[in-house]
Amino acid sequence: MDYTYALLGPPLFTYHRDVTSSKTVFKTKYPTYTMIQYEYDGNFLSVAPGSHASWTWGLPITLSGKKGTRILFDCDLLHGGVDCPGGVDRMAVQYKIIHEEDLPLLKHLEGTDIRKKGTTVSSFTQWWMRITSYLFAVPIQWMFLPLLDRWHNGGLFGLLQRLVPINHYNNYGGKD
Repeated sequence: MDYTYALLGPPLFTYHRDVTSSKTVFKTKYPTYTMIQYEYDGNFLSVAPGSHASWTWGLPITLSGKKGTRILFDCDLLHGGVDCPGGVDRMAVQYKIIHEEDLPLLKHLEGTDIRKKGTTVSSFTQWWMRITSYLFAVPIQWMFLPLLDRWHNGGLFGLLQRLVPINHYNNYGGKD
């Protein structure tokens, strides 16, 4: 699929599933995948093994490696970014891999070419976001899916979007 999403600086610390390309959300015939290439040495991504296949899962593990490492995972896998070592410019480039029969269901992603700078948050906020998003992954991802669908200027969704940094999502229409 013609899709490139480069994230410079801090990662998306919250645990999440890639709902904009999820087999579960879009009812694709085949699994959908995200591949991320990391352009630095160190820790890359925390994942909850088996979470793509079940609503229950164990403790997350952190994946690490050398510059140029690529990680391929199911879009429904619960995962969260990990900060890189101090003094290192973090860059990760994300790609989507889907079966050609599912392209019509995911056509909204075709032609995506985005470069975004991550949101810097305090260590405490990072810790709090990671824990709460992990513990409440199911309601956050499924009950609040409209928050990720588009930018809301007012109302409850608008208020929630202003309180929680969501500018990493490729469908986010607000300010970077």
